[in-house]
Amino acid sequence: MPKVALSVKQPWAWLIVNGHKPLENRGSRTSFRGDVFIHASKGMTVKEYEECVDFVAREVGNILIPSHDRLPRGGIVGLVEIYDSVDSSDSPWFVGPWGHLLRNAYPLPLQPCLGALGFWKINEALTSGLKDACGGSEGVQSRNSHNEFPSEGDQSVSTSSVHAGAGRGDEVMGAAAGDRAD
Repeated sequence: MPKVALSVKQPWAWLIVNGHKPLENRGSRTSFRGDVFIHASKGMTVKEYEECVDFVAREVGNILIPSHDRLPRGGIVGLVEIYDSVDSSDSPWFVGPWGHLLRNAYPLPLQPCLGALGFWKINEALTSGLKDACGGSEGVQSRNSHNEFPSEGDQSVSTSSVHAGAGRGDEVMGAAAGDRAD
């Protein structure tokens, strides 16, 4: 079971957990490798949604993204494996300066909770609900188990433990140039 989550704005989070987006752009590299829960931030304006849809249509191709009001927000929406961090890529998804390479995406039903910037620890109360959503301990154990929390030297780490009902903001950089943490 992953012990770490990463907050991403919608519809980028939906694209990740449904296997369409093979990398997540960030401001720094990470040494983290393994499974991470994807948290969909609460914030998403209609303009941000339309910019993402336009980016996908222009740079990637025809992906049918759910409408603005149908995208779940404010909780865990899936998990994915981070297997590398690169400073260049030919992928149309890469806008840099760093891209965390993703694979083995798996969507989950929304598990409401607050998020945080960067990587953040999942607390015990949230873990039990996520274990059920992942198919119990057998389903979780069948995935990559290299999921220790990133080291303190990792520039993208938040050491805040965040859970439903407590924590700091849940906004984070998206995939397209110009997206920002609010």
